[in-house]
Amino acid sequence: MKRSLLALMVLLIGFGLAACQQTTSEIGLQSVGSKETLKTLVTSSRDVFNYGPEETTDAVGDQKVEDRTSETNSQVEGVIEGDVVKVDENYIYQIDQDKLKITSIKGSLEVVYNQTLSSDNTYTYLSDLYLTPDYLVVIGYTYTYFYEDNKEDFYYVRGSNQTTIYVFELETFSLVKTYELSGYLNLSRQIDQTLVVMTSTYIDLELEDPRPVDVIDGVINRPSYEEIYYHESLEKQVFNTIYLIELDEVIKEERFVFLGSYYYGVSYVSKNGIYLTSYRYEFIDSSYLEDHRVFAFLFENSAIVFGGYQSFKGYVLNQFSIDEYDGHLRLLSTEGFGDSIVNHLYIYKKILVDGINQLELVSHLDEGIGKPRERIFSARFNQDELTVVTFEQTDPFYVIDLSDQTNPVVVGQLEIPGFSTYQHVYQENVVLGIGVETEGQIQVGLKLSMYDVSNQDKPVEIGLPLVLRNDEFGYTYGEALYNHKAILFDIENDYFGFSVERYTYDDYRYNYINEYVLFGVDLEKETPIEIIKTISHQSNESNSNYHVSIKRAVYVGNYLYVISPSFITKHDIGNQFNETASVVFD
Repeated sequence: MKRSLLALMVLLIGFGLAACQQTTSEIGLQSVGSKETLKTLVTSSRDVFNYGPEETTDAVGDQKVEDRTSETNSQVEGVIEGDVVKVDENYIYQIDQDKLKITSIKGSLEVVYNQTLSSDNTYTYLSDLYLTPDYLVVIGYTYTYFYEDNKEDFYYVRGSNQTTIYVFELETFSLVKTYELSGYLNLSRQIDQTLVVMTSTYIDLELEDPRPVDVIDGVINRPSYEEIYYHESLEKQVFNTIYLIELDEVIKEERFVFLGSYYYGVSYVSKNGIYLTSYRYEFIDSSYLEDHRVFAFLFENSAIVFGGYQSFKGYVLNQFSIDEYDGHLRLLSTEGFGDSIVNHLYIYKKILVDGINQLELVSHLDEGIGKPRERIFSARFNQDELTVVTFEQTDPFYVIDLSDQTNPVVVGQLEIPGFSTYQHVYQENVVLGIGVETEGQIQVGLKLSMYDVSNQDKPVEIGLPLVLRNDEFGYTYGEALYNHKAILFDIENDYFGFSVERYTYDDYRYNYINEYVLFGVDLEKETPIEIIKTISHQSNESNSNYHVSIKRAVYVGNYLYVISPSFITKHDIGNQFNETASVVFD
């Protein structure tokens, strides 16, 4: 459904923030200064609506085999993304709703920690795990509820919500620090030993003190009004807060609060910054005002400065449609619907003019990316090259040369059935596409393809694709279609894998089948991707599909560990992935 739209791209934030007091001229933003000013600013933005769209290979290097440990499949090298499973040489860490589970993998499999992190009158849904050499970080969304007796034999329930961060010390699994941050989580990432978190908090002007509240180990913290910033070009609807938590021997944190938008859509994080998009329209004089902008906040010399803003049109599909490279921001978007669709590529350069940071539009390509009515279904930036898949009835696979960022050029294309929803640079000049096979506009199954882009002018599909076809009246699905973190890559051993769900229909009922599928890769074969192993945690005695549905797999050394809410099974990579051990969660 179309929402038009000030597309706002907020925040290029580098890391290394120091605890220093900055002036508004240094920051490039205005300080709110008082509750009265806050009320005026927020009230002026209440009539504006924002909407967002329904939004790396593991390197082995010279490590010894016994030290070889998989990592979460993340978009940007050096920027780690949180996931529901993490692993190191000794333990597997997983979250399941409000439970944290830790399993020892040294010797026999043994569950050493299995506890809920909810407490009385609260429920915490856990979403992300992070690991450092010293700490395990667990991030969740906590809802605290209160019962109110109305003296009529039933209760009203009301509550509040917050983002909660638990920091556990790895040696003992003891909880060493807790952050209770007002508002909901926008994003999180880990860069080196720094955890980056952004939250949004509703501004309730009816409260005596509407400022956002942080509770760190029971100590309440609020920013002063002088420490809350705004810019005339930004919305002033919620408190947006960026936290930088240094997970060193002594854990310390920095905080930056600014007035921003109700909703953000796609987020992208590089080692130099955070980029956010949102979509806005305003109803004025019986018509909608549309405005699409890009805003930047930069760290310079341990200080935050305003980085300028620019404009773009359309919606950004997902984080893989945004990239930062060589001092430039590259962004793909799709504008319009049906016959009016236009796909855009914008390239902005960060510049300094008379001491003021700006984003300069250096190129804009709005022709040649897709045929009429085709929108962007996936993209992958790879330094000086961009591959894009568009779709309406066929799958045009485009190669765009970005070697001259002032003049991007569509240099090659390939037309094949179906479409890819995720692209992965499998090796130099080889792109893996994971998506859907189609016959016309009918989806007939999952499709995995390899593309050779060594000749940019003439990309080719390597051999035949692997298609996991739907049964009659059934369908096939995998989380990998929309979540890249669900995919495990073991390039050294020429395979990758993800969980696949199949629904088949017989005897007037649907049957659910879940398997973790391992795909072998041999680019010399007629079909370069083949199924080499399927692993299931289901049995005839299974009472719940959820508890035996495989979520992730990881590897340590020569062993693969396959993980569901109820089981972990251990498999020998060198012996056809045969199962060697298992553990069951109570």
